[in-house]
Amino acid sequence: MFAPALTLGLVGLPAGHRPATRRVLEAAGFTGRDLWRYMHADLPVTCLPHVAHCTVTDCQDPPGKRLEVREGGELLAEATIGPTVGIGVLWWIGVTRAARGRGLGLALLGSALGLLSGLGAVETILFVDDDAPAGDPERDRTPANGLYDRVGFTEVDRLHSFTRHP
Repeated sequence: MFAPALTLGLVGLPAGHRPATRRVLEAAGFTGRDLWRYMHADLPVTCLPHVAHCTVTDCQDPPGKRLEVREGGELLAEATIGPTVGIGVLWWIGVTRAARGRGLGLALLGSALGLLSGLGAVETILFVDDDAPAGDPERDRTPANGLYDRVGFTEVDRLHSFTRHP
């Protein structure tokens, strides 16, 4: 469960595993929306390809590592991971529109999960939103959801976002 500092809301509540909390929030006037899949996979995942050339740097927001794939100086794909004690977090993975359809997302995911394993993670989690507005292809998470399912991530719960308007 996580809440932002500057809102009257709860950004991510695992609704399936916290039904009593959900009912209390709704009774107190909060409105919930089903926004994210909370997913899990054991590491290592050995069947995945890796990108041939990937730059890895430390990042602060979120804390962890950033993986970048560039071609001719142009950013094609990126991922951000956050290793913690035994559990890795895939914070973000994205492939530019021009680079999609070439298997780069799968290979970058393989590199990110391999790096998490190398940093000592034995399992990993991620959140993927699937609340894309209709007709907005840039926010369509269908390919990402398909990728995570195909690789062996399992949905642990659905995360709901709760807000309350004064």
